[in-house]
Amino acid sequence: MAKGFSEKEKMYIRERLLDTAEECWSIYGFKKTTVDELVKRVGISKGAFYLFFQSKELLFFNVLERIDMRIKGEMLETVKSSNDNPKQVFIRTVYTVFLEIQKNPWILGLQNGDYEQIIKKIPGNEVKSHLLKDKDAISKILDHFNIEYDKGFVASALKTIFFTLLHKNEIGHEHFDQVIRLLIEGHFLTGDKTMKSIYKDPAGKKRILELYDKMQNELDTKFESNYVETRFGKTHILVGGNPDAEPLICFHGGNVVNPITLKWFELLAAKYRIYAPDTIGHPGKSDETRLQPRSNEYAQWTCDVMDSLGLQKAKFIGPSYGGGILIRLAAYAPERIEKAVLLVPSGIANGKISNMMKEILIPLAIYKMFPSDKNLYKACQGMFDTEIDPELLLQIKYVYDYVKLETTFPSYATKEELENYKAPTLLFAAENDVFFPAKKVVPRARNIFLSLSKTVTLNNASHFQNDKNLKIIIEEIEKFFSVP
Repeated sequence: MAKGFSEKEKMYIRERLLDTAEECWSIYGFKKTTVDELVKRVGISKGAFYLFFQSKELLFFNVLERIDMRIKGEMLETVKSSNDNPKQVFIRTVYTVFLEIQKNPWILGLQNGDYEQIIKKIPGNEVKSHLLKDKDAISKILDHFNIEYDKGFVASALKTIFFTLLHKNEIGHEHFDQVIRLLIEGHFLTGDKTMKSIYKDPAGKKRILELYDKMQNELDTKFESNYVETRFGKTHILVGGNPDAEPLICFHGGNVVNPITLKWFELLAAKYRIYAPDTIGHPGKSDETRLQPRSNEYAQWTCDVMDSLGLQKAKFIGPSYGGGILIRLAAYAPERIEKAVLLVPSGIANGKISNMMKEILIPLAIYKMFPSDKNLYKACQGMFDTEIDPELLLQIKYVYDYVKLETTFPSYATKEELENYKAPTLLFAAENDVFFPAKKVVPRARNIFLSLSKTVTLNNASHFQNDKNLKIIIEEIEKFFSVP
């Protein structure tokens, strides 16, 4: 590495740089800590600094990684010393550790935007290396008690909670600790892969499926139920439209039932044979197997569904979470897609965590603690730009009340993953979407998709689409699909 230094000296200097960076961070913050100040304190030249770290950002990223490993080490020691119920100990430990994190001076810098500035300049291989170390540390904690959580799920959940800490000032201090506790319990009680049902109780499941049937029967097009087998379990599909027309596969949004979003696209049934699968592991009539959104499992599931239907290739529509599933398919099996429509999709770029907390997660936490019609409406209104249909509001209420929510979105697609994807693609993004805002989604989509035919920004629109926008969406889809 560094010429002129022995191996022992290299190790010593690297540790001194990390120690000094952490100390200066707590005193001056990231922005005011300069490389000149660091090398002066450590006693090396500025040129020597860059033999150890390519940039100040990479040094501070390594400081964050070291703090992260230290925290997980403390968690491991805590769980080792307890004989209580392992899952409860794990949840209690996570909560205690995150309370302690808030007391550290460096967290104040992260709250002021340091993290975003640091992470922008970190090479992808460094991030991947960190994720592998993260999973290894989590494995040691979970293996001690033989807790059957997926390691990737736990890593994502801990990051979600950590990022929440970065926005404490924006969220407000009054109920912050309560909200953190609720998030932790929500993640690790409902994220347990050994649980047999995604529903909290049989009565709640019954209510959701009754409303599913009611909404299906209210569709103008007749859709019949069909079941197919996949490697992950049985999948229910609503099939309708022109039996002689080419196939169109319509996914639905996450944590909602199929007929909600199918209603948006049923006008296309006159020209297409629509196949609308209930996403496996989400509310509906498919099996309740929870797949790993950040893997290829949803793409494999889609291929199994198509094979069972005898479809080698098809046109697709993917709204919201379903858009993320469609993007995973584009990366995994691009040859299965003839054309793709992505409507306010996951899997490209997310909105600010602080906005999601303010508009969705905090109101949802308040509704959970103090359930009322008023608080329910507040927990939903951030997803809408018009009055919420009472039946749709009831469906969302049932999901909030009776479903162990899927909280992990499909992973971001990369340009490299999509290099073999050549199918024409139409993208709709909503200006005021709290989850996937147009200003974030559209630029990144243009960068990663080589075959992006058109992007449409829905002005003044939120995540759920109003009737005016749905008319625009259908017209654009019909034009897009009609071009050879």
